[in-house]
Amino acid sequence: TSSPGRDAHPAYLPDGKTILFQSPRDHSEAGQVDLWIMDADGANQKRLLAAPGFNGVPNPSPDGKRFTFQRGTVEGESYHWELYLVNADGGDLRQLTSNAWSSQVPTWSSDGKRIVFYANPDGRAQLFAVAGIGVGHHDLDHHRQRDGQERAHRSEQPTPDHDRQHHDQR
Repeated sequence: TSSPGRDAHPAYLPDGKTILFQSPRDHSEAGQVDLWIMDADGANQKRLLAAPGFNGVPNPSPDGKRFTFQRGTVEGESYHWELYLVNADGGDLRQLTSNAWSSQVPTWSSDGKRIVFYANPDGRAQLFAVAGIGVGHHDLDHHRQRDGQERAHRSEQPTPDHDRQHHDQR
């Protein structure tokens, strides 16, 4: 791309022909970033999602029908991040998290049943997961915290084929 600003966080859709990315193009206000889509050769660039705040780090589902992203809103001198899910055409926007702490960098499991991310609820970054939309709640063997949230053992190492730590935010 050759637009002014910082086009970043590209992600191929599973078809290998389309790329999602974030861009501040067409914004004069700092901190306003939209989600864009283009052909893999850079042609046909178009805004897919425009909403207030910093919308970035898009990640397509394994079937390419929807994608997750994080939206940052300014709170004081920093951003507060929440996770969202949207259809690949930009429709049916759903908020996945709503917490006092930030949730960032959503990534799909290879089967599309979970979305793993990191958050910092108690001063240290930890991994969590939510069920993908259209998929029921999946219980994992975890320790229930006093606040009702579930976390796996910190020694659990994330792998592409292993459901990571679970945090049910519905």
